Parts: sequence; C-alpha cells; structure tokens
Amino acid sequence: EDEDTLENGEQVFRVVEVMPKFPGGDAELLKFIAKNVKYPQESQNKGEQGRVICSFVVTKDGTLTNYKVIRGISPALDQEAVRVLQMMPRWTPGTQRGCLLYIRCRSHLSCNNSRLQVL
Repeated sequence: EDEDTLENGEQVFRVVEVMPKFPGGDAELLKFIAKNVKYPQESQNKGEQGRVICSFVVTKDGTLTNYKVIRGISPALDQEAVRVLQMMPRWTPGTQRGCLLYIRCRSHLSCNNSRLQVL
C-alpha cells in the first residue's frame, strides 16, 4: 500500500489548511494519554527507554486508522503506543478549502524512567 493512498483509493494528505484535532485540543490529548497508557512491566524490567514514533490517518469522519510504528523501541513499547492510539475517540477531521480529507498524522511517545509521555 502506498503511504499516500488508502486501500479504498482515497488520497492521504500530510499538511492541510486545518489539521485534525483531538477533542478538546492538545491539553486533552495529553490527559487522555496520561490516563490510558501503561508502561509495560517487561520494558521497565529491561530499562527500555527512548521514543516511539507512530503515524496514523484521521479519516473524513474523524476516525483514526492505518496505525504504523515508524520508529520503535521494543515490541512491548511499540504495541503499547499503538494500543493507546487505537483507544482514542474521533478527532475533528482536517480540511482544505472546506473539504474534508484523509490526513496522516504523527505521534511521538517518549518512554523514560518508567513513564510514558507525548512529545
């Protein structure tokens, strides 16, 4: 599958006039992640740290789909980052000239000292 095209043939954009937003904005996104993320015990035991970078597509109705780990740390931390993304509610979709579009977004999850946070 091409990074810029979905299976249904729809084009995926990376930058548009109005980018998608988590309900309530960035502050609510940080709260959501803090509430729902769980640092895997296996990763804590191994002292795994770093940054998981994921991408996902926000569809025309705000649903998130096409989750990908772009740069990972370990299977457990990568899986946890994707799990939290999959739990997210619908976002406000992105638009260009008033038209709803499919937009690829990125999320950076920092994993340090048994804590996970969004950067």
